[in-house]
Amino acid sequence: NRFVAARFSGYLRRIDDLIRLSPTTMRDANFGTIDVRGFETGVDLLRDGILGGGGTYIFEDAYSAEPGLGFDAIPNFPRHRVDVYLSSQWRHRVGGMVRFDWVTERVVQLALLPRYYVMELDLWARIWKTLRGSVRIDNLTNNAYQILPGLQALPTTVTATVEGSWP
Repeated sequence: NRFVAARFSGYLRRIDDLIRLSPTTMRDANFGTIDVRGFETGVDLLRDGILGGGGTYIFEDAYSAEPGLGFDAIPNFPRHRVDVYLSSQWRHRVGGMVRFDWVTERVVQLALLPRYYVMELDLWARIWKTLRGSVRIDNLTNNAYQILPGLQALPTTVTATVEGSWP
């Protein structure tokens, strides 16, 4: 209904012949069958209201019988993710959203990267009927997390845009 929207989806798929770095030979190898499964569930409350919010939980994993891979068959594939947001808008003229994302550990280039969280803030305002200005602040809390082994995410970044639409 217009107050609550709930969702659930799941999947199961099989990948054949994925090429990736082998943990035993340290060379690219063609792996056999990898079974991938997952589901996503979430709820949105008063999404288009003056104050709304929601959250999503995602579980996914990938399994290979290849020695050394097990449930880490696909690189940079976290098993658990949580996304929570709080939004607000007034008369479709001004609005904003703060979002919190949490990601569990994942294996990348044979290194276990630690879990992390990141927050973002989006603000927008209608300037004229056909123009809208917005500001987005990524990594709002300046969290230093790894996106690859030895590579940190960008610090807090701000992006400002003006967008237009004409019939």
